[in-house]
Formats: sequence, C-alpha cells, structure tokens
Amino acid sequence: MAITHDTLVQEVITPERLQKHLNLAYLSPVVQSALNPAMVSALGIHKLSSTDIIAVTKAIAKEVIETSSAFNDDDMKKIAKLLVCNYRSLDQEYGNTDQLLDDLKSVPIIPLADGSMVSLKGQAIFFPLYDEENEQFVNRGRGIQELYRDLKTVHPNVLTCLDNLSNSQVRKLLERMDVYYLKPEKVMFEYILPTLKEQKWKEKSQGIVVSYSIFLKVHCQDNELQQFRPYIPVLTNKGFVCPLHVNVNFTCNYKNTINLPVDLPGVDWVLLDSCYLQTDNDSEGWRTFFSSLGVQDLFVFQKKKCTFTKQELASSPWAHVCDLWPNTADNTYMVEDYVCQELHSLLTTEALPDQMKFQQRINLLKLFDRNWDSGCRFSQYCTARLVDSQDKILKNEIHSSFAIYLTTLSWLPTASPAENGSGSCTAYLRPSEVYLSSSNLKELLANRVSYVCCDLLEQSTFAAFAGIKTSISVDMMINHFKSWCVKKPPSESADLEGAEFQTSAEHIHRVYAYLGRNCSGSQLTELFKHFPAVFVPTSTEPLCSGKFCHLKDVFWSDPTGMFQRYKYQIQDTKGSFQEPYLLAPFYRQWDDMKDLFQKTLDVEKIPAMKHYVSLLVLICSKVSFPNSDILQDVSVIYAILAEKCKIYDNDDTWDLQYHYCQTLKGMVKDEKVFPAKDNRWVSLASMPMIPNNRQLERTFKAYSLCLLNLPAAERNPTNTKTKRKQEFRFNEEDRNLFFEICGVKPLSSCINVEAQTENYVPCPKVQNFVRLLAPFIQRWFFHHDDFSHVYEELQGSNIATRLKSMTFIQVGKLYLHYKLTLPDDSVVYENEDIVCYLKDGKDLYIQKDHITSCTDICREFVKIYSGGRVEVEKELERFIQRLISYFKDEAALKKFLKMEGVEELPEDEEKWEVPTALEIRPEPPRPPAPIPIQFKEENSKEILQSKDNKTDEERTLASWPPKASLHNYTDGTSSKAAEAVMRMWPPPAPPSGSTDNVAASNHLQQHHPSPQPGDLHRSLSTSTKASGEPPHHLERQKSHSQPVATAEHIDPASISEQKMDSDQSKPTTNQTQTQPSVTATDHTSQQPVVSVTKTNHFSAADINTSRPAIPLDSPVWTKELPHEEVLEELLIHGMMEKPQTVVFNEDKIENHAIGEWGERLVHAFLSHWKESDSQHKPRDIMWANENGESGLPYDFKVMFTSMNDEQMEIFIEVKSTIKAEKNFVQLSAQEVDLALKVRDRYHLYRVYKAGDSQNVQLCRIKNLAQCLHAKQLELFLFV
Repeated sequence: MAITHDTLVQEVITPERLQKHLNLAYLSPVVQSALNPAMVSALGIHKLSSTDIIAVTKAIAKEVIETSSAFNDDDMKKIAKLLVCNYRSLDQEYGNTDQLLDDLKSVPIIPLADGSMVSLKGQAIFFPLYDEENEQFVNRGRGIQELYRDLKTVHPNVLTCLDNLSNSQVRKLLERMDVYYLKPEKVMFEYILPTLKEQKWKEKSQGIVVSYSIFLKVHCQDNELQQFRPYIPVLTNKGFVCPLHVNVNFTCNYKNTINLPVDLPGVDWVLLDSCYLQTDNDSEGWRTFFSSLGVQDLFVFQKKKCTFTKQELASSPWAHVCDLWPNTADNTYMVEDYVCQELHSLLTTEALPDQMKFQQRINLLKLFDRNWDSGCRFSQYCTARLVDSQDKILKNEIHSSFAIYLTTLSWLPTASPAENGSGSCTAYLRPSEVYLSSSNLKELLANRVSYVCCDLLEQSTFAAFAGIKTSISVDMMINHFKSWCVKKPPSESADLEGAEFQTSAEHIHRVYAYLGRNCSGSQLTELFKHFPAVFVPTSTEPLCSGKFCHLKDVFWSDPTGMFQRYKYQIQDTKGSFQEPYLLAPFYRQWDDMKDLFQKTLDVEKIPAMKHYVSLLVLICSKVSFPNSDILQDVSVIYAILAEKCKIYDNDDTWDLQYHYCQTLKGMVKDEKVFPAKDNRWVSLASMPMIPNNRQLERTFKAYSLCLLNLPAAERNPTNTKTKRKQEFRFNEEDRNLFFEICGVKPLSSCINVEAQTENYVPCPKVQNFVRLLAPFIQRWFFHHDDFSHVYEELQGSNIATRLKSMTFIQVGKLYLHYKLTLPDDSVVYENEDIVCYLKDGKDLYIQKDHITSCTDICREFVKIYSGGRVEVEKELERFIQRLISYFKDEAALKKFLKMEGVEELPEDEEKWEVPTALEIRPEPPRPPAPIPIQFKEENSKEILQSKDNKTDEERTLASWPPKASLHNYTDGTSSKAAEAVMRMWPPPAPPSGSTDNVAASNHLQQHHPSPQPGDLHRSLSTSTKASGEPPHHLERQKSHSQPVATAEHIDPASISEQKMDSDQSKPTTNQTQTQPSVTATDHTSQQPVVSVTKTNHFSAADINTSRPAIPLDSPVWTKELPHEEVLEELLIHGMMEKPQTVVFNEDKIENHAIGEWGERLVHAFLSHWKESDSQHKPRDIMWANENGESGLPYDFKVMFTSMNDEQMEIFIEVKSTIKAEKNFVQLSAQEVDLALKVRDRYHLYRVYKAGDSQNVQLCRIKNLAQCLHAKQLELFLFV
C-alpha cells in the first residue's frame, strides 16, 4: 500500500500507473485520514518519495515519446504537472538532493521549443528566448539571432499551461535542473564552447557558426577568449578554419595596408571573410577580436620543434653550419624554429610573370625593411634554439630557418650589369652579393655591380642583417676593378688580356681618383704591374667605350698628333699596325689624372720609338710622291724620334743615349723613309745628304747628288686665353739631330770651301759706305727689344773693336773653290765666281765691278752681326735696304727712323764705328760732243763689248729715250713692267741733238735704272690663322733662284761729302746722288754663305757721268711695290675639282671669260674648304654671279661662325689674269666703296695663269681698305 498527501501526485500518477510502474496501490483516503504518521509507519504503509515519482516520471516520459509525435496542450499540461510533482517531492526531501536531480536530469521529459523531448544530461537547455526573465539578457544585434535559434530552449507552454503556483514550481525545478537563462556567459561557456570543442559546429549552418564569433566579440572578455582560441572557426576564402592551426590573414577590408593577393602573389593566401563586418561595420573591433584569435596582416610565424638526425641535417637549412654543432649521444637534434610557409613560398616562387615577380619581390623587400625592428618585428623570428632529445640546450641561439632562407636564397631584386656590358638588367641574387643603391657607391661602382632595386631606410638594420653591402673597402674596390680589367675567359698567354669596357668619363675618373687617394704604393704597383689596369677609351659618345691595357703599353700623349692625323690609314692596316694607346686625349681634362699616371705610375710621356718608326714607314708606303703636307708630317716624326734619343739631366741639359741612337738607326736603315728632291723616297743605302745651302746645290747640280727635300717648319696656330700665337710644327734642330743620328750629313759639311782672290787692293769706297751704316745698325739693335739678347752678345764680343779693325779689300777676281767629298769617298772640285765675301768676320772682299752694289755688300756685312741667325740677317737686311732709300731725304730719313722706333743712343753707350777711309777721286773728264749713231739690235753685243775701249770724247748715244745704265741689265732678261709702260706710253721723238738734251739723257741713264726683271717675289703671310682663313699656306717661289743685283747704288762717301760741303757749285761724279733700285732678295735659304751673281757687271767708272743731273724721277709703277707683304698664296688642294684648262687670248673680248674662269676656280676652292675638317671652315657660300652677271660689288659672300658662335660675312672680289705676273687690277667705284665700308670683311682674290688648270696660282689680299690706308697698296687713276 502507498500513500501521498499531494492530490496532484495522485492525479498525475494514477492508481493504474502506480500499480503498473511501482506495483503499489493507494490506501483508501478514509483510512489514510484516520491514521497518524506514526501508525502509518508502524503499519508499513509506503509513502511515495521523490525516487518513486522520478521512476514514474521516466515511465511516463517513455510513454509520451513513444506515443506522441507532437505536443498538444494536454500533453504539455501532463508534463508540467509531472514536473510540479517532482519539484514538490524534492522539496519535501531532507538532505542532499543532488543525486535525485541528476537522476531527474537524465529523464527525457523536458519539452523543447523544437517539439522534442530531451533530458538535461550533457547538454545546455535554456529558457525560452522571449521569456520574461530573458528579456534583460537577449541581444537584439544583427547576426546573433542565428545563435538564439540554434539554442535548445524549453517549450514556452510548459511554463505557462498551469496555474501561477504550478508554473512557478515548474520554473524552479527547471532552474534546479540547470536549465539556463540566456545570460551571455551561460551561452558562451555552456553552449558555444562545448559545441566548438565537440566539433558540432561543423554540423551547423554558416550563419550559426558566424554568429558564434559575433556573440563572442560582443560578450567575451579578452581573458575569456583564450579558452575559445584553440577551437573557434573563422570564415575565410577557404571556408571555416581555425586560426590556431591555419594561417589566416586580414584583407584590406579589415584595414590591412597590404593587398596580399595583389602585392604578394605566389601564395594561396587564406583571407578572412568580410561577412563579419556586415553585422556592425566595426573593422577596428573585428581586427582586435580576430588578432587575439591569431589572424595577422602579414606572415604568421609558428614556433615549431623540428627533430633531425645527423644525416637529415645535411638536407636541412642548417646544413652549412651543423658540422660546428656539438655531438649528441643519439645523434638527434631538435631545433625550436620559427616557421612561415607563406614566406618560403614567396622567396622561392618562379611561376609568376616577370613583371609580377619583380614587383612582388620589391614589395617583399620593402616590408622587411620597414617592419624589421618595428611593426611586425620580423627580427624576432631570426633566432632559434638547439636542444638534444632530452631537451638539454646545446646552443641557445642559432639562426632560424627564416633567417637562413632570407640570407642564402637568391630572391633579392637587383639592377645588375647586362651581359653585353651595356646598361643593366633585372636579376635575383643573394643579399650578400648586392650593394645598397647609394650615390657614394654608384660614383665608384657605376653600373658594374648589382644594386638593390629600391631605396631602403637610412641605416637600415634589415640591410645590415641580410648582408647587403652599404659601403666599400679599398680591397673590395680593387677586386671589383680587377674583375673589370681582365677579359673573360682569360687567355692562355702569360699576360692577362685586357677586357672591353664601357662606362662614363666621370666614373672612370672617380675610380682612378679613389685608387690614387686610398691605395698604398705597394697596392698600386701590384695592381698596375700585373693587371691590364689602364683604361684607354676609343670613343666617348654616348658612353666611353674602350679597352683595358697594361701599363707598359700606354703612353701619355702624342705631341706630334700624327697618329690621330693618320688614323684612317692605320685602320686600313686591319690590325697589323701596332698603334700606341694614348691617355692624354681623354685624361688631360683632370689635373689629378696627369699626376697619377705621370708621377705616381710613371707612364711614358710619348709613344715608343717603334711606334713612330712604324708610322713613318706606313706614311711613306701609302704616299708615293711626297707633297708639302707629307714632308711636314715626316719632319715632325723625325724630330720626335730624335727627342726619344735624348736623356735629360736635372738641369734640363741633355745627352744622346748611344743605345737608343743605334736602335733608331737600325730601325730606319733599310726603310725608304727619306724624301729626296727628285720626288721619291730613299733609304740610307742611297747615301742622302741634307741640302743646307742653295748655292752649293746649284754649284753641284750636275753631279746628281741624292739631296733630301726638307722644308722649313710651318707654324701651327694655337689659341690662348689672351692672344693667339704661332708655334712651329717641329723643331728643326731636332730634325737635324735625327739625320745626324742616322748618319745623314749636311751638304756643306761634305764640302771644303776656300776663297780665292786676284788683284788685292784696299777699297775705301766700300769702307766709307759701311761706316755710314754702322751707327744706324747699333741704334736699331739697341732699340729693338726682340734682339736685345743679340745686342748684349755683340757687346760682349767687343763688336766695337772688331769693327775698327775690319779691312775692306777690292779684288779683280773673287771666286770660291769647292771640294766635295761624296759618301763613297770620291772627290769632286768646282769653282764659282762671287761678288762679295766676309772672311773670318773681319775681312770684307768685294769684286771691283760691284763696289757700288749695296745689296750684295749689305747682305754680306750683316753676317758680322747675326752670328749665323737667319732671322736676324733677314730683319737687319730689310732695315738697311729701306734705310738706304731714305739717305737722299733727311726729313724722310727721320720719319723712317721714328717709324722703326730707332732713336738716338745714350751718351754713355760705346759707339760702333768703322774708321773713315781716305778715298782718292779722279778729276772729272770733259763732256764729249754728242755724235748720232745708228744702232741696230743685232750689233748691240759688239757695241757693248767695245764700249770699254772708247775714249771720253766718243759719242755713245744710240737710242732715244736713252737706255739705263748697263749695270741694270742682267742676262738679257727684260722688265715686263717696263714693257707694259712702254706699250702704254710710246717713247717721245729724239731731240734735235742739243748738248743739254744729251746730258739729260745721260742723267736718265745714270739716275733712273730700268725696272727689275721677272716675277715679283711674293712672300706669303705666315701670320696666325683667323676666322675665314684657308687651312693651308705655301711660300710662292720666285721665278729666279738667285736675286740679281742692281748696278746703280748710293755712294755714301759722296753723300757725306755733299752734306759737309754744300757750297760746291757743280757736283762731281762721286757727289752725284742716286736713288737705289731695291731688288727682292731670296730669304728662303737658311744659311747663305756668300752673295753670288752670275751676271757680268760693268764698273761705274765706265759710265759717262759728266752731264748735268736733271731732277726727273722714275715712274712709280716701275718700282717694286710693297704689296708683296700683304699678298698671300693659297694652296690649291690636289683633290679640288678645278675648272678645265682653257686657252685664252690677251684680247679684251676674252676678259669676261677669263673672269668667269677665275670665279669658278675660287668657287671650287671655297667649296673644298667648306667640306674639309678645318676648324675655321665656311658655313655657307653665295656665288653672286653663278647665274649671270649680278652687278654687285663682290663676287662671293661667305658666312663664317666665330669662336663665340657669332655669324660673320666675308665679301670676296675675284680678279683674274692669264699672266703669271700682273701688278695692277681694275676696281669699280662700287667695289672701292664697299671695301672701305666693310673694311676687314672685304677680301681680294687674285688668280694668276687663268685657264691653266695645272699651273694656276691663287693669292689673296685681306682687308683691302687697311692695305690702302697703310700704303701697302697704292691706288692709281689712269687718264
């Protein structure tokens, strides 16, 4: 029997259920009410307990589950009442009821909102979402509703289907059974955490799993979140993963500054999904939340313990250092390493396109540099720990695999030298092979090494750790330089072969400057002695390209410029010619380079002897017929070869080095490198001689001597800052030294000369003439600054005493006896008549028929002052010749001396004087009566020969006008100027025969000699080339090899006596004043020995001078005009296209054709000049008359560009003649007007022998206006 006082229990547990489930029956209610509790206990009546109710509850729950598919209200009330019964029974229990509650929890009697019946054992059940008690806990935020819907909640009807008391008792029972309200901590720890741990989340929908993170972000504290980190999944592009086990990275939506798929391709990045941001758009909050779960912006390093055996270490990142590790008992090593698989993939990927790969490596490099010690602090992952299998520390710090990969893999993007040596290319190298891209390093290394492709932080700690070179040492620089110098692969020869190299001029300068400053002497010696370390550029545009050479093969400069001048001929040899490597053309722009190569490295100043000899042989082999340019060039080489044989002392004195001389002679012995005068090259076997004396050449012309063609040194214009100066192209003394070394002797040294005389008597007339000149010569020297040193030498040699002791001798015959010893020791003898001769500087001999030849006397007398200096002789002779012409006019003489700057001597200066000679004068003969004589040309010779035998009374007039003195006729050559004048003005009719007229005619004979014969000697200008000047000048040779002396000259003695005695009423013969006729002298001979003429002269005593003088001067056009000084001849190049040869007549009809032919020649000349390599060539040429006569006052307008880039116009007028000599030209008024206006920009070109293409000559007068103003040219008006 069983009893219960709770009617609800009896209602729920019906008697049938009681009997069925507990095998009990209820005591009658009447009996039960009559029994007290003690009686009930004594009678053994069973009182229903919590255990009994729980047992029935289990049975009822089973029945409900088996029979009901869905809850209805009745079912819900039954369950609620059953729960109330349980609550009440438990409430009446004494002691611990935990066990009863645990039993009740295991009964699936709890109805859930989803319609199921569950037990509370092992799972979290919550009160309904909308329960009044849950209102305070429920979060209405977006995304959490998924979570609430996933929670297991009690069916809300079970809490409300009964009366309030019963409903409250149901709630209390459920609370005691651990049914939870929706408190966040209960949801997190009783639902979310178990779900995650048990991997039940994998069965959930995406929204529910995402809601876990949303709920945790809102309600979970940082310290609490660590419990969820090992289990919580996050949604990524790869699905749900746990950040603790899989590396997850933020996207840019979560404020990651790096777009990983774009900036760092090559890795399959796991990226956090942006769905979490859709709940609250709190990117910063989500970053904090997920960062605590292990999500990162960049690389995720995991600390991992890796175990290796000794053999496995050989294939590990530590293979190169494991041999240094201590041994272990079991050969097992454990490395506590930092591992990042993504980073290793980035460093080793090769599957990307080139541009994408390059940009990826750049981005990766920048990330490392900027986050090495800050930000992500990658440096913290660079060390690992080494332990053995027993966790005993072997090494506390070793490099981690990350550090090893970073420093040993070829991942760093660089700008590396291209394989062809030009420019750079992208390469991926180990950091230790790369230099930092800094200005200091690039100045030294240029593009010859690999540089980091991007700029790193200043004093980058990453660069220092990775081994990127941020500076360079001297040894490193030397090693780099050696790698540039040597050709790869190296040749098999003993000497290393120099490599081809290309760089900028500034770079190679900085490299050598660095080596010079920082290398020791031994380092420089080792470098330049054993390596081809001297860079010789071959071209400088756009970069310097060249080759490295050994120090022994380079030279500083070529002072001759010949290798550059003949570079094309050298190139034609196709490498067979060993050209010297010159440094100065490239390095002379830097002063420190000159010191380095010449002083420190002792580079030879000029190329070796073999180079110049080879060049000389090459030039001679290429040019069969040497022209003037070639002769100048080979002379330059002769001079430099002689210079190579000299050895200098400290005081700049030198001696010849015998060994060098022998070597040089041996080199040229069998080579045809000597230019002979017969226009061929000869060798030493032809026994050549130096023609140092033209007179001797002419004397022995018939013997076919092998004489060399050696022109005088031309001048080269050089620019300086303040002025333009001229330098000789070579030193003639050095050229002569070269021939001396080669054994080539001067012609004069092979000849023994002796002067022979007859009828030796004193000559007071010449002595008095010289006495008149001596004071003026001293004053000229004293006031001539250019020859002040000569004056001092003369004073030191006691010139005054020497002049006083001089003797002047007149001889009947004067000749030189020559003895020529030929190279084969044969002897040749020759005699030659001469006019005047200075013996031993103290005895002046003159042939009796030439005592009035001032020119010959002066030419010989100046030798006492010159000391063998040709330039002194020329200048002094010029001064004396002009001085003599002014003796007649004292005012003109003073003006001339003032113009020459010749002033009086100081009173204390010792005078140079020649003693006065006593001159015996004969009485003048009576004038003969004029006898008309018919004179025939064919008998002129007999008449001239018989004239010496005639008496003073014989009549000698044979023609009218009277002929000039016989002294003025030389070898029968007539004066062209005189003929032109005679054609222009026919001679007048003869006089009636009066004595006065005859006397006048004789006066004309005596005082006015006929014009000088032949071509004018035009001494061409050798002044400095100015803008607009052709590149080549030549000396125009005279048509005569030796000047012809004039017969009429001043009688100095008579001039002196006439000045002292001006009261004489009738002058004597010796007192008669005459105007000298100045002849052109040959100044091309360098060392004239004597003055020679082959013309027979007649004594002045043979001329009748008794007739009274008539003051009639010679026509000005018969004089030798000074225009020779401004007329310069222009070289007509052989390659110039000259007009075809045309034969013109002298008729005026042909004048236009002659002028046109001349203009065509000048146009060809200017065009060839324009196409040349001259520095001052024309820029543009305008031919005014190219299409017909233009009427302009010029024929050509030529444009030049000056040194300061200013444009300048030059006007050219061309005057042509078919003659070889014509001293006057016709100018129009417009031409003269333009010449005076533009002055130095008006040039006159003169064409001689027009029509003859082979012999045509072209001359020029620059600044016609200045020449007219300076009276260098004269303007005449013909009426």
